[in-house]
Amino acid sequence: MDQKTFEDLWAEICFILKVPVSTMEIPFQNKVLRAIEKLGWSQFRKEIEIEPSLPSGRSKIRPDFVVYSPERHPLIAIEVKKPIDPIDTPDCAGQLTSYMRQTKADFGLLIGSEIRVFYDGKSSPVPHEPFLLDRIKFNEKSERGFKFVEVFSRNNFLSQKFTAYVDEKIHRFQRDQKIQELKRVLQSNEIKLRAKDFLKKESQAYGYGEDIVEEAMKELVVEIRVTPTALPDTGGRIAICAKRPSQALEGRVPLAPSRSPDYSKKKPGICTFFGETYHSKSWKELYVTVVAELHRRHTGEFAKCLDLKGTKRTYFSSDPHDFKEPKKIPESKYYAETKYSAPYIVIMIRRLMDLFGYRDTDYHIDAQ
Repeated sequence: MDQKTFEDLWAEICFILKVPVSTMEIPFQNKVLRAIEKLGWSQFRKEIEIEPSLPSGRSKIRPDFVVYSPERHPLIAIEVKKPIDPIDTPDCAGQLTSYMRQTKADFGLLIGSEIRVFYDGKSSPVPHEPFLLDRIKFNEKSERGFKFVEVFSRNNFLSQKFTAYVDEKIHRFQRDQKIQELKRVLQSNEIKLRAKDFLKKESQAYGYGEDIVEEAMKELVVEIRVTPTALPDTGGRIAICAKRPSQALEGRVPLAPSRSPDYSKKKPGICTFFGETYHSKSWKELYVTVVAELHRRHTGEFAKCLDLKGTKRTYFSSDPHDFKEPKKIPESKYYAETKYSAPYIVIMIRRLMDLFGYRDTDYHIDAQ
């Protein structure tokens, strides 16, 4: 198929999945089945199995669809959610993960208000969980949608033309990880000291005496930070500035209660994290969602959360018995305590965002 065919096919899939449906999940499953068959997969040829019963311990699990090769090797596990329901919750990703692991399918699709593509093959860059390759909105002009059709069309997929797609996504992810790592290095105390030494030498090169430079530098500290206008995953700029100590941010930003509404009497509104909008029904759900997303984005360094401790409580642990209300972080060995009041959940979210290098301007917590 040529590019025009991919574009037309994606527009047709958008038409199928964007048509208003009832709030019942079954009718939407039928539309998803129709969309899968548009990609060339056939239920008649037994390449698509609907709700197969899979053993999971002492119970059974039933993915909505499993796509097979002609040799009956599981290729793609698919979980369908009603378009009106959020799919950015840890439970949704965890459910799809269990289906992928039980079927041993390298790919997973979470389909609801959008399509999320997961990969769990040997080259996955994250341990313990499938790697999120892409999020695709149902926009007829979406380049990501065109690529989705190209990759997951039956003949292309069976020819393993998905390899270049996966490699490119992994390369971009690893590049972003290195950028974030460098940003953290550039904001370290060691670099700040080097920057201060550089400023001293430059000042002396301009003709100022060493004693004058030393006296002037006593009143300044060096701060290196990501500019407020840039989100961490959009390649934000690094700003370097010298400020008087009273103006500088020394260590962690204090969590002043005065800057927050009374969360105990409100529910979470429309909150924004990582450039995405989240609609959570409760503060606990919002907290678990943010923790899961931080783990997905910072898997390699998530263990530093274990160092976050109060005087009488632990916030994260690999042992659920450490908590009153433990919640398993999807596809990790860690658990998080969730027995917190609404105001304390907001404090914990801010501490975690700060811990991983995000600033207040990188996210928004709304209460209503």
